[in-house]
Amino acid sequence: MSKKISNHLQVMLVIVLSIALLATPAMAGYASAKVLSEKFEDIGSGCAPCTEVANMIQVDPNLKFIFNGKDLKDSKLSDGKIVTEKEFTGRELAYITETALADKQVNALYQNLVERGFVLAKENVIATKITAEFNNSELGELEKIDNTIVNLHLVKNDTNETAIISFVSNKFGTGAAALAKNNDNSKNLLFYDSKADKIVASSSLNCWVCQQIVTLVKNWPQGVSCLIMCGSLCLVFVEYPPAMAACNIICNPVCRYVTKNPNTNAYEACLNLGYCP
Repeated sequence: MSKKISNHLQVMLVIVLSIALLATPAMAGYASAKVLSEKFEDIGSGCAPCTEVANMIQVDPNLKFIFNGKDLKDSKLSDGKIVTEKEFTGRELAYITETALADKQVNALYQNLVERGFVLAKENVIATKITAEFNNSELGELEKIDNTIVNLHLVKNDTNETAIISFVSNKFGTGAAALAKNNDNSKNLLFYDSKADKIVASSSLNCWVCQQIVTLVKNWPQGVSCLIMCGSLCLVFVEYPPAMAACNIICNPVCRYVTKNPNTNAYEACLNLGYCP
């Protein structure tokens, strides 16, 4: 998929910046962000920000383990679309939260953030199960894959500073990523490298990625939740749970901010979110 990424990146950028973004068919090789619902028409979109996140992770020597030696170009799945979505509540949510915290990657990230003074805000934990359908080129047929996605929100009570841990579980394994501020106010993605038994950080997330996600959110049909929107966009990483978690953890905060501040422009939103200088 790396060749497709390089060939289509410029085209994808034009599509993202187009007013007709969501009416444009997804480019070949990218999971199309489709939602099937009684309330909404089928919608499709390529994901240039997802491509940028993938590139960022793959070129960072500290994060090669995220793809476990694989390359996106070897993906057998394409044209992903969400067919069902369920948000967990009550006892199910409590169980899913415990399951996520018991994951080795999540636990390592959680302990790292606790050492920085963060505490889990249990009332803000969000967990959902997304069933998505893909074209499987190897099998020559459609394949349904269940994905459990958990967002754990943490806060520093003395400063109101927040951090997020995203956990993804599906047939390909589990993955986790955290998003937290640095001392200089920039933001980093944090991952746990189990082989090296250490926390590693990505390069600071750039302003461009944030602004493109803002553009996507602004052009998304009204009434579609951030869980659905970000879940759809991040299907491109379904075979790589850590990358899927990273995509989700970047997309959701941006989506929620823009939903609450619909009149904000892309740069202003990303400046306030700490992505732009």
